[in-house]
Amino acid sequence: RLSKGRGSPGRRSTASMARNQTPAFALVSLSLAAYAHAFSTISGKTAGLVRPRKALSLMPGLRSHSTTQSRVSTRSFPAAARTARPLMMSTPTTTTGVDWNKELLIDSPDNNVTPYISNLVGRDLHLVKGHPLNIIKTKIEDYFCNRDAAFERKDSLNPVVTPEQCFDDLLIPLDHQTRRFSDTYYLDSTRLLRTHTSAHQTELLRAGSTKFLCTGDVYRRDEIDASHYPAFHQMEGVKIMDELTGMTDRDAWVPTCEADLKSHLEGMIDSIFGPVQKRWIEAYFPFTDPSYELEIFFNDEWLEVLGGGIIQQPI
Repeated sequence: RLSKGRGSPGRRSTASMARNQTPAFALVSLSLAAYAHAFSTISGKTAGLVRPRKALSLMPGLRSHSTTQSRVSTRSFPAAARTARPLMMSTPTTTTGVDWNKELLIDSPDNNVTPYISNLVGRDLHLVKGHPLNIIKTKIEDYFCNRDAAFERKDSLNPVVTPEQCFDDLLIPLDHQTRRFSDTYYLDSTRLLRTHTSAHQTELLRAGSTKFLCTGDVYRRDEIDASHYPAFHQMEGVKIMDELTGMTDRDAWVPTCEADLKSHLEGMIDSIFGPVQKRWIEAYFPFTDPSYELEIFFNDEWLEVLGGGIIQQPI
């Protein structure tokens, strides 16, 4: 299960990585649509969503895109320069009032955004009261904020980001398939539509946020079928554990982070679905180590509902 179906590179060792940073964990790429459907089935409510035909891979940027790759150019763009820079937030930080056709359908040889995709941007379904995505988003936010009022809610960040935000800052390898023109919607060589909410992780950390939930629409060049669509919604969660600052023995602080992470996520699952059978699966993601996936037993089969892990200390 370390890389099956995701085109993931081999596991990275962290033995030589910095160990004097503040440990943190991340709940990453929780699919709101999958949650809304599963919740509606378990609770007996109708959310009007199509059931996935198989367990979804919910981790950002690591899902297989073999169908698309066989039909589209595999051109990729280089990494952004790794130089010291001032904080660069996604601007504008709110999508209110943006003319997305004008913003996205620009005259550039590197632009591969279609009018169909442009018309999906800015709908902000996760902010529409009563929409299944908004219902699930609110339930998850309420759980975390009731458990710890310090969690911030971020749900209106601009979906246009840089390759540095989306890939480089998250240690995603230069040859990873998600960087390719066939897999990602580029405005030009320096801007793209985020492929995951993790694209905002480092900018929020630099801005001083230490506990936050970030929700938004994300875009990938997937073929449309029963379980794939080029636009969907994710929720990102990050918590910095200040009480572990200065600890140099990785073997000492990793178990503490792991226990806190799993406690938060298992509690969140129970708050949404009620008591349900769960199991943790070891996984691989470039920006967390160790990494995990959480599955629940749903409709007589195991359904992957989220992924997470301890943030790589260089990040």
